[in-house]
Amino acid sequence: EVKAVAGDNHLGGDDWDQRIIDFLCDEFKKSTGIDLRKDKMALQRLKEAAEKAKIELSSTQKTPINLPYITADQSGPQHLNIEMTRAKFEQLCDDLFGRCVKPMENALKDAKVTFKDLNQVLMVGGSTRMPAVIELVKKAYAKDPNRGINPDECVAVGAGARQRLGNGPGSRRDRPIGRTFADGSGDGHLAVVPPSGIGLGRHHRCDRWRGVIKVQGHAGCCAVASHVARGPLDHAGVGRGAEE
Repeated sequence: EVKAVAGDNHLGGDDWDQRIIDFLCDEFKKSTGIDLRKDKMALQRLKEAAEKAKIELSSTQKTPINLPYITADQSGPQHLNIEMTRAKFEQLCDDLFGRCVKPMENALKDAKVTFKDLNQVLMVGGSTRMPAVIELVKKAYAKDPNRGINPDECVAVGAGARQRLGNGPGSRRDRPIGRTFADGSGDGHLAVVPPSGIGLGRHHRCDRWRGVIKVQGHAGCCAVASHVARGPLDHAGVGRGAEE
């Protein structure tokens, strides 16, 4: 039974990456006078390097960020070589970590329970690998959170479990999952809840199954009923916001 749901729809892994990108741009500008924010190619390389550094800092105390030939000026090619420490990363993202607390408090309040009432806290999602997030939960919960599950895979498992519950016996959403095939056989019906902000494009051809996915939904984070069928793509039921 789901007692309460809470979260920050405007907070995600990209926010942590952006703090690293801003730091690298500022440091590079101090040493060279060049603003990498104006170079789209450089920004793409910085984004990839920032995400890699964020991941590495979950298991190490420091990591080098080395991007040769990041840009060039009249004096020739310029290189970026900066060492990022976990302490610096956590300092840059201190307010982001703080924003993780409020949703937990709201969920507990809505469920009318306290941390003391909980048997265990499961860490779900890739960002929960960050030591600062683990310490944040440990401080609030007064004991180590449960990290015995894959934080990425359990998101899909949880969605599957929720779908299996459906809306009660006899409802379309209560049927088994994974039994609808490209040739139309099977009795499964899959209803998914995409993350808010996911892009549902106009053409989603499923070449592997040689079928076409029919999508019905609305803008925002809502249920989207889908099934694999032969014939032309039908996206008439998708709201404008979802298409964009």
